[in-house]
Amino acid sequence: EMFRDFVVRVHRQKLSRTTLSPQIKKACDYISTHVEEKADIHFLANYLGYSDYYFSSRFKQETGMSVREYSMRCKIDRAKVLLRETGDSVQE
Repeated sequence: EMFRDFVVRVHRQKLSRTTLSPQIKKACDYISTHVEEKADIHFLANYLGYSDYYFSSRFKQETGMSVREYSMRCKIDRAKVLLRETGDSVQE
């Protein structure tokens, strides 16, 4: 729980330095706090009240990457922290 809280706080700090709209920030927050889940564009678009196409194009316009790329970056960042901060092996 403490680790999850740490990751959320670091992510929010990174996002506070960018100029994302509140809706895209909300999507980024959701993706980063639910890294273990697949980033579903349809779910996120409904979550924000957008169409799938509008959401994915706006997300890419504001972040510079697709939802899938952003999700993968979050997963990689989480894996880096886990490898650095725990005694777990790469396989774990």
